[in-house]
Amino acid sequence: AGTYSVKVGKLGSNQIVNGDFESGNTGFTTSYVAGTGGAYGLLTNEGTYAVTTNPNLAHNDFSNCQDHTPAPGTQMMVVNGSGIPGTNVWCQNVPVQPNTDYQFGTWASNALTNASVAQLQFSINNSTIGTVFSTPTIGCTWQQFFQTWNSGLNTSAQICILNQNTNIG
Repeated sequence: AGTYSVKVGKLGSNQIVNGDFESGNTGFTTSYVAGTGGAYGLLTNEGTYAVTTNPNLAHNDFSNCQDHTPAPGTQMMVVNGSGIPGTNVWCQNVPVQPNTDYQFGTWASNALTNASVAQLQFSINNSTIGTVFSTPTIGCTWQQFFQTWNSGLNTSAQICILNQNTNIG
């Protein structure tokens, strides 16, 4: 019983360049700083990141996780989050067609088995879209998150993943 509606569409090609990080630290911007090291490894300090094959190589306390992307997928962006909400973790400018629906998605995992997980949100052209989402509490458990956005009159979009954490660690 009830009224149902279905919207059908066709996904186009992926607009994101180096979205699997196989080309390393290129094709995106971030407000985080490339890790420089410390007592726990490259990502000792909050607000740092690295592109690597395993989170444990960047921080001694992080889990040994594998990349989830298809072969030859080995690289991933690993972040030691900060407690500053609204910080751009990852951004990229992409061309878009006016008045077109786009799906923006990411795969994310926690690098630790810990109840304190990433609190993230999508942003397009400096406006948040969707609700805050969280990585699973079990380390190395990849989960996909996505939102649909209509381009309106826009011909380009700055797509970002924002940190919305207020706690460090």
